[in-house]
Amino acid sequence: MDGSMFREIYPSLSKTARVIMYDIRGFGYAQDAPLVQSIAQLADDLGTLLDALSIEVADVFGTSYGGALAQQFAVQYPKRVRSIAVLASIAQGLPIMLDRATNAEKYGLESMMPTTLMRWLRPENIASNTWAVRYARTCVRRARVEQWAAAWKAMAAFEVAERISGIEVPVLAVGGKQDVSMPLEMVSQVAEGSRRGKYIEIDPGTHMMVMEQPERLVEILQEFRRGVDDGQD
Repeated sequence: MDGSMFREIYPSLSKTARVIMYDIRGFGYAQDAPLVQSIAQLADDLGTLLDALSIEVADVFGTSYGGALAQQFAVQYPKRVRSIAVLASIAQGLPIMLDRATNAEKYGLESMMPTTLMRWLRPENIASNTWAVRYARTCVRRARVEQWAAAWKAMAAFEVAERISGIEVPVLAVGGKQDVSMPLEMVSQVAEGSRRGKYIEIDPGTHMMVMEQPERLVEILQEFRRGVDDGQD
């Protein structure tokens, strides 16, 4: 997807902090960027962005693919993060992610639509064709196959599970009870493997909780950030 997925939570978070949303290479306004090679490369991209904005340290929040990036950035640039929030994401890739890349290359993105929407969103919302569903469908259709496949290959090769114990800043991992995309036991391991980790499960909660459960997610993120401000884990 792109930065529009955060439209329901951005106004609330931006009341108490400077909030920056950007499109990861391969998606949204960055769709024409060179193909991603690894999540480590995306972490370098984020470092370059922060340099351009003269930001030394940031709280880095990310959903799914962006959650992997948040962890990688904390590992690669430990002095540049104050905290990370990992939403519906895991600390290492899964073999099925490589299958998604291969299937997209073989059969095209339209063939990926039904299973993608069912992984991401609530069945009743798909049936009623809510804004989140229409937006997700549009994002898949306008994506480029080579960018989509490159992203899944990068995610399949992602692995920081053995290194997250070295992250010294507060780590929040949030899982959705009804998320059929990311195994909840693996989402919780992000927090459990961290020195200052906390795991929260949203029920109801889907893979795209940022769009389908925004109010509850905002509460969680604001509480987490207040704890970071106060020096609490």
